[in-house]
Amino acid sequence: MWDNVRSVFLFAQGSTNRICSVARSFLINTPSAHVMISESGESCFIISRIPEDETFHLITDIVSAASESGISLRALPISAYVGYRNNLYRRLWNSDGSWDADVSGLIDQVRLLPRES
Repeated sequence: MWDNVRSVFLFAQGSTNRICSVARSFLINTPSAHVMISESGESCFIISRIPEDETFHLITDIVSAASESGISLRALPISAYVGYRNNLYRRLWNSDGSWDADVSGLIDQVRLLPRES
């Protein structure tokens, strides 16, 4: 099972109840997920492992579904999962209690998968 999963990074912003719903959904329905929700509950970071054959569809479909639900969401595949899992949230948390929205270091790890027919 674990040989056929990919790591995906998601950054979501929206109303508290919708953000909590997205986070809960990933925690319940994916093989593994690390979730950090902001203090206000209006944004979250998720690193999740999902089945490899569903990665492309999830990344493309979830963004439009989130938009229709009033959530701003970015979903990207990542390859350096372990390095980011260990201290991602600590590095993205600003001293003023806000989240650093600049995730360019994480995005540099993105490798888009070829589209399957």
